[in-house]
Amino acid sequence: MKSINKRIVLLSSLVVILLLGSRFLPSEILNDNIKIGVSDDTSGLIVDYIIKNKEFDGTKIMEEFDTYSIKDCWSAAAQWALSSEVLDLAMICPDAAKKFIEGDSRFEVLGACVKNSDVFLSNEYNIPKKIGVTRNKNYQKQMVIDTFDKTCEIIPMAASALPYALERGDVEGIITDLVKGIEISNGRIIRKANNEYITYVFVVRKEFKKRREFKEFIKKYNEAVNDFKDKGQLLTKLDEYINLNKKGGKVQWQKWKQILKFVTIKEWN
Repeated sequence: MKSINKRIVLLSSLVVILLLGSRFLPSEILNDNIKIGVSDDTSGLIVDYIIKNKEFDGTKIMEEFDTYSIKDCWSAAAQWALSSEVLDLAMICPDAAKKFIEGDSRFEVLGACVKNSDVFLSNEYNIPKKIGVTRNKNYQKQMVIDTFDKTCEIIPMAASALPYALERGDVEGIITDLVKGIEISNGRIIRKANNEYITYVFVVRKEFKKRREFKEFIKKYNEAVNDFKDKGQLLTKLDEYINLNKKGGKVQWQKWKQILKFVTIKEWN
């Protein structure tokens, strides 16, 4: 009898924990839609375009897909979202992708999807003596080495800290996403790197890769890449995404639009 009571108590406790826990989960993960992890930058720009403008069999993609915000692909929240299978697909930096799949065989890298979306943002044209980069993004360190004098000091930090470090004068420049850079430029100088770099790759859960929705999404993603070859169409979407007039970013965009490259992904039959 005592063992039965213990089981009842344990089961009741588990139910309470699950109910309470669900209250604190992000509302964006509490439905059955397919989840795509993106940041509020270039990766979010193209996925937002797909979800709002493309269709599956006459149905808007937004009926089946949701975005899940990944502010920093190296954050604990991003790693949790991937490892707990909240996400079916994600656009993250190549260094984070490599590290993640080494420890989780349920996922694989599909390939590069964005190139050259990271730029330098600084207060002056002079070569910065200190540049802030996102912690653990090794390709950003290489960007600094390839572009500036080797005496330039590289300061790794959390992605969210970069704009504040630049504002306070802790560093003289930072590496940031082009879309984010336009948002916060406010008269600052945007510069491109000397070489090309893969800045985002697609990571997919292997089980999701077997589904019809995965194949359809990749097809629509490739359509969007072709749509964005029309820089006028890309400008229209970008203006909707971050309001270029309000940010004063149209001049910056016209200057740097040619460096940004979206890459098609191999389609599966």
